[in-house]
Amino acid sequence: GVATPGHAAPMVNLGDGGSATLPRQFAGRFVSTRRPFTPRRPFDYALNDEAGRRYAYLDVSQLLLTEQIENYIEHNVVVFGAARNTGETRDIVIKVETLQLK
Repeated sequence: GVATPGHAAPMVNLGDGGSATLPRQFAGRFVSTRRPFTPRRPFDYALNDEAGRRYAYLDVSQLLLTEQIENYIEHNVVVFGAARNTGETRDIVIKVETLQLK
């Protein structure tokens, strides 16, 4: 839409960022969210920042690996994929396309 003098420009809905989200690279420490005697997290793996705080869950369901994914745990990695919100919480999920050691 076009704004008229004295009025704010109309809001434009760009969608939920789901399938239209472009993939990009994310770096961090690859960690497991599995813990004994605690409830399961929505995803089994996450990406932590340098301070050790989780900033995104990792959806590795579409990832084709030639090695066991457990070999990457507690290592710095670079993941390539599209990020999206989980919907019910503020958590971010990255749908991983590639995973490599940093």
